[in-house]
Amino acid sequence: MDIWTVTVYSILSIVFLVSGYAMIGNLQTYYPKFYEEYKKYLWGATLFLAIPLLIRVIFDLAAKNETWGDIITGSENSMAIYNLSFFTLTTYLPIVSQITSLVFGFVRNK
Repeated sequence: MDIWTVTVYSILSIVFLVSGYAMIGNLQTYYPKFYEEYKKYLWGATLFLAIPLLIRVIFDLAAKNETWGDIITGSENSMAIYNLSFFTLTTYLPIVSQITSLVFGFVRNK
């Protein structure tokens, strides 16, 4: 939970959002029919890659905060809830969202 980790995950999240937005904008401009057909999948994939990184930053900053750090490590139950939330929102969510959306295989198959 170093400041380096917070910085790297913040930058990665911003890069995912900006590059996703730029690519989707190009698709909208040059392939409007494709964009209209798959825009929900494209935006969903972009957001579910970027948002978990921002959640990771929030969790890391909360753990560094003295008050939140005491709450997180105060008991075994709060530590278990923190770890479960951390895993679910920062690791499991992006993996499951990519698998369920099947953007790349779905589009490639057509």
